[in-house]
Amino acid sequence: MPQSNVFFDRKYTCPVCSGQFSSLSVRSSATYVENKEPDFHTIYKGVSPLHYSIIVCPYCNYAASNNTFSKPLSPVIVEQLSKALAILQEEEPYFSGERDLTTALRSFQLAIRCSQLKKASAGEIAGLLLASAWLAREIKNTELENTYMNQALKHYREAYEKGTNTIGNLSDIQATYLIGELYRRTGEYSEAVNWFNRAIGHPQINSNPSIEKLARDQWALAREQVKQAGSKKEDKEDVINQEKKVSDYPSNTKESNSNTTVQLTVGIYQHQFDFLKEVANKNPQVNKDQVLKALLDATIETIGERSIDEFSSEIELKRNFIKMLND
Repeated sequence: MPQSNVFFDRKYTCPVCSGQFSSLSVRSSATYVENKEPDFHTIYKGVSPLHYSIIVCPYCNYAASNNTFSKPLSPVIVEQLSKALAILQEEEPYFSGERDLTTALRSFQLAIRCSQLKKASAGEIAGLLLASAWLAREIKNTELENTYMNQALKHYREAYEKGTNTIGNLSDIQATYLIGELYRRTGEYSEAVNWFNRAIGHPQINSNPSIEKLARDQWALAREQVKQAGSKKEDKEDVINQEKKVSDYPSNTKESNSNTTVQLTVGIYQHQFDFLKEVANKNPQVNKDQVLKALLDATIETIGERSIDEFSSEIELKRNFIKMLND
């Protein structure tokens, strides 16, 4: 397809310096999706709209996504950005024409800087960091990809813990799944399994079949990676473990027997049952009931005397518990 049919010029006015300029945009009719990766990275055949999704002012280097660039900024933010960008001013690539991968990545780096300067939400910054990780992947710079991915994960967690319904441009269930996938890609396989479980047990899962399929597929992959990582760790620690004696470990038999047992019938999700079963299978002397009681005791002891914040749903209560356990 001729380049003239791929791009069109779109005019912008910078909200910081009021400079007027044009920047190339990709026609939707010229985009062809080749593949979609589990962390929401879309791979295009030919020109990628992602490479042109950040608009950069050629006069002051203010940068933001094409959806937010033209939004008015408060006078205080404009003044702060003007001063900061003037100090940080340096020679940059030409962003208003066709972009190679390096130029596209640089546009995102400038957008991240500007979003931090104007104190954008953690969710907005997380989205820019994740897109930068995608571009680093396209460049085949694994180290830079991992750096951006870890930073994106940190900001998504921060946004998630604030309990908003949307995180950047993601719904709550999408963000829950994505956090799991980012944990998996950064090698935190057990955390990934936990977050995929949350996504699978999310109240909105039935109305999000594509997310459910992704979550179940990646959950199975992360579980396998947990086992593989555990095998390697066991090989390294085998000699040390063989030297440990049973007397090295305090017995909690007396403590457990001193508690009064109450029979409770409770319905749990399938993935929760699978987790209890998996842990119990590691030791034939421990059953699923004992695993659940140990899990509850650990939670109770960790929380201690702290009071639980108000909540209106199971998912809010989960978040309260997570926050208290992480503190």
